[in-house]
Amino acid sequence: MTLDELRATLVEWLNRVKHWYDSSGQNWNDYIMTDQEYHDYRHPKDRLPKPPVWEPRDNCLHLLIYTNDHKYHVSISLHENGRTYMGCVADTRKPRAGETWERGSDLHDGPFTWDDFVKIMLDIAAYEMVAKVKPAKAKPDMSPPTGTRPLIEKVVPKDKLNTPLR
Repeated sequence: MTLDELRATLVEWLNRVKHWYDSSGQNWNDYIMTDQEYHDYRHPKDRLPKPPVWEPRDNCLHLLIYTNDHKYHVSISLHENGRTYMGCVADTRKPRAGETWERGSDLHDGPFTWDDFVKIMLDIAAYEMVAKVKPAKAKPDMSPPTGTRPLIEKVVPKDKLNTPLR
């Protein structure tokens, strides 16, 4: 299997996901980066020069999936012996209050197979789930409690209500 075949297979699998998510009009091929493209994305040349974090390889593909709170990085590599690897890492996009780092977790990984791809997609769905959502707060009841006099009667005695102002 070549890297181009891996890319074509991944695009086919992402198109199958359309049953779960309406992605009509999207070209999934645009979301898959080579290792060099991913390196340039992470370390743009217009920034101050830094020592390279890694040397880009020609046997890797990267898929980034963003949600409101998280970023999912699916990496796929093809080894010289023909074996494949696919893994996913989840990172938060918003640090918690007082933290200067982004939390992350390793999700499913394994060979580049449909079953492992589905497991990664299910891990992403599970990562997005929340245990409990707080119910919406009810609007405060602005009517006066029963058995009480209106506020104006407490401020102005009843016998003074209809007297003309001077």
